[in-house]
Amino acid sequence: MAAAYTTMDLDRIGRALRNPIIIARYLNAGRKRLYFRYRQRNNRGVCSVHMNRSVGFFAQLGWYLYISAFCDEHNLIPHVSIANPLFTDPQRGPDCFAYYFHTLDPAFVAAHVVETTHIRTIHQLGLPTRCLSPTIARAAVLAQRYLRVRPEINDEVERFCRAHFEGAVVLGVHFRGTDKHSEAPRVSYEQCGGAVKQFLNRHPAVNRLFVASDESRFIQYMQAEFPSRSPCYCEDQRSEGQLAVHDPGFGGDNYKKGREALVNCLLLSRCSALIRTASALSGWASVFNPQLPVVMLNQPYPETCWFPDRLVMARATLAAL
Repeated sequence: MAAAYTTMDLDRIGRALRNPIIIARYLNAGRKRLYFRYRQRNNRGVCSVHMNRSVGFFAQLGWYLYISAFCDEHNLIPHVSIANPLFTDPQRGPDCFAYYFHTLDPAFVAAHVVETTHIRTIHQLGLPTRCLSPTIARAAVLAQRYLRVRPEINDEVERFCRAHFEGAVVLGVHFRGTDKHSEAPRVSYEQCGGAVKQFLNRHPAVNRLFVASDESRFIQYMQAEFPSRSPCYCEDQRSEGQLAVHDPGFGGDNYKKGREALVNCLLLSRCSALIRTASALSGWASVFNPQLPVVMLNQPYPETCWFPDRLVMARATLAAL
């Protein structure tokens, strides 16, 4: 139903619209966006953004996808470099995005670079959430078009699939523990195991489990609970407590942390179905494979329901725990 405005309301709105300061503000915002697009078209058609922020691996991929959506709309080539202390390895160079994905040759990238610490601060881009239409299918198209995984990482995924997935019907299970309770209600191991048992009863053809988790004890639990389904997993860095693997206090190899996260995500996307808790890592499995059937064990809190889980939940089955 349309809002009912009084004469006083309409008079106040009219005065605001005639206010030269308000008019200038909107004109300046529009000029900035138009100038930015013009400048990037003259930047060899490259939209070059440098991000400097400590965020999770897949949070930074979400930002990249927003920039790619903008470029797709305005016929620009995205070039993103990321200085993220959580994943940067000084021996590999300052751009940790280039460790895992192909980027443009630096000689091709011209000088006009937008510096940002958060995607919201790129006002010139005019990047509201409309840049990604509310479907996983749209996000998948953008990822396929603009995210090119480096061959050594693809090779690792293929080797694992040949060793463990070949000839099997694989159910993926992802349990995100440690500090995630601040963003979503924690699910117990027993609740997750119960959902897996229920799924296996309904789908007896499943003969292999692929398990991904940041908690080593969850891997041990799944091995003990489902020995007949031969649970397989990657030999990753994992936490023994509540400290997240990507936390600076955890230590370990920054490059491997990012590589392990990406490899696990790609392997989850290759499963026949996926049972998972709230997590950007397993959420991105649906971006890499939008046909993947998903059972969600919990939901993020409203204030922390970010991409891609806010899109995945619209099409996933929510387990009754």
